[in-house]
Amino acid sequence: MSPKKAVFALLLFVSAPTLAQSGLKSSAASKPQIMVLGVFHLVSTNNMFTQKQIDTLTPERQQEIREVVERLKAFHPTRIAVEHDYNGNLNERYQRYLAGKYTLQPEETDQYAFRLGKELGLSQIDSIYYPVSFDPQKAEVYANSHGQRAVWDAALGGAHMLIEQLDNVLTHGTMLDALRFLNSESAINLNASMYAVLDRIGGGDEYPGSDAVSGWYGSNLHVFANLVRLIASPEDRVLVIYGQGHVSLLRSFIKGSPDLQYVDPLTVLK
Repeated sequence: MSPKKAVFALLLFVSAPTLAQSGLKSSAASKPQIMVLGVFHLVSTNNMFTQKQIDTLTPERQQEIREVVERLKAFHPTRIAVEHDYNGNLNERYQRYLAGKYTLQPEETDQYAFRLGKELGLSQIDSIYYPVSFDPQKAEVYANSHGQRAVWDAALGGAHMLIEQLDNVLTHGTMLDALRFLNSESAINLNASMYAVLDRIGGGDEYPGSDAVSGWYGSNLHVFANLVRLIASPEDRVLVIYGQGHVSLLRSFIKGSPDLQYVDPLTVLK
């Protein structure tokens, strides 16, 4: 390799982390740490798959949620990033909560992020929400009319199994048990498998499965971009509280970034 090419290669190697973080400099010894906590939506039923609804406001469940928050404190987050922005009123609600003028709603952003933020003394909660673009309807229609129904059923089978297992955990266990299960490698992979199988639906120059999955990947890339924009220092420790279905991709984006350090939530939920 010529000296000129060697210098160019060295510059590429040195510049990659800086470019990945839009100017944020970090070293191997000091990288922003990102923990992604996959959650189930506590009150929302507007999802493709939804577990049986539980009452999170009972004294027992409230105590279980406080235990989860206590565990999450061990990560010492400097920022908390969430999925829900309450139609742009996220921090208006949070400020009212800090002032003692807001009653927590039975929803994961309130129950986890608001409680934890207040205990940590954080002045704000950050939304990294981006609208989901995922419509598998054309893939289902194609599968039904082209002898690929078995592929469609297989794609959704993992998600149905995940919900059944979550329902069982919630019936017999605690909120901490449920989060431990959801953030296990097996549960994350079970959810993510739907997209890998759904991608196979199609034939010839028709890709209805790939088109649906592309929208899902694109949405998560935008969420990741919003996350990266929050980081202001190599010392930042960001706790992301987001729907469990997003964890597989967000985790892979973080792990694929040379200037970020991924932290497994099970290290504090254990």
